Amino acid sequence: MGNFFSFRTMVSNTAIKIVYVLGVIGITLAGGTLAAEARDNGTLIFLGIFVLGQIVWRLLCEAWILFFSMHEQLVHIRAGLNQDTSAPISVSNTAPSCAQCGNPLPKGADFCGICGKPAK
Repeated sequence: MGNFFSFRTMVSNTAIKIVYVLGVIGITLAGGTLAAEARDNGTLIFLGIFVLGQIVWRLLCEAWILFFSMHEQLVHIRAGLNQDTSAPISVSNTAPSCAQCGNPLPKGADFCGICGKPAK
C-alpha cells in the first residue's frame, strides 16, 4: 500500500484497459446508431466505423500503455543498477587505441575515426 501512495506502483495500465473496454462498447454503439439512422448504406457505415474505429482506438490505447510502461522499465533498470556491486568489474583493455588522442580503435582499423592519424 505504501508503494501505491508514493506513486511507485502505477495504476495507469489497468485504468487504460478499463477505458479501452468502455471505448469498444461506445464505438460499437455509435456505429450501430449511425447505421440505424442511415438506412441506405447502414451496413457499410456500421462496418466502417466498427472496423476502423476499433483499430484506431486499439492503437491509441496501446500507445498510452507503451508510454506509461516506460516508467516501469526505468524503475527495473534503476533497481538493477542499485544492486550490491562489491565485486570489482574487470575491464580488459586489449583494444588498440590511437597514439595521439587515445580513442579506442575497432579491430582492423587503419586510421583513427576522431583525429585521422594512422593506427599503429
